[in-house]
Amino acid sequence: QASSVPGLPFELVPGARGTYAGVEVSINALGQRGPEVERAKPPGTYRVVAIGDSLTFGYGAPQEGIWPAALERILREDPAQLGARDVEVLNLGVSAYNSADEARVLEAKALDLDPDVIVVGYFLNDPQVAPLQALQRWFREPELWERS
Repeated sequence: QASSVPGLPFELVPGARGTYAGVEVSINALGQRGPEVERAKPPGTYRVVAIGDSLTFGYGAPQEGIWPAALERILREDPAQLGARDVEVLNLGVSAYNSADEARVLEAKALDLDPDVIVVGYFLNDPQVAPLQALQRWFREPELWERS
């Protein structure tokens, strides 16, 4: 859907469910891929926020096969090492995001979730702003010369 965050062209639809790239995908009420979580960090929880593009989102991979879910499994083996009773890894990755989009997500969404750490899943095409990917083209405002 179109995003209400200034400069962010689109975002995931909260509560969406369906098949994407051949796998079942669930978007929680906060608009993140994965299980439902509370916006307020539960007491005693170490919270990691993952930001990135399709690799962080997990394009074509089931929920248990994406790196934020794997990171959560690893950290939950011994949360006491982090000084916590529990661990959450929230996945704010969205396919077709670039570094500028990820910076906007950091400012507008990630910091409000009170993370203990933020991990940016960086891929070599993340700084790319042109040519625009299909999703970027769909949601962007056309330039004046493109309307004539």
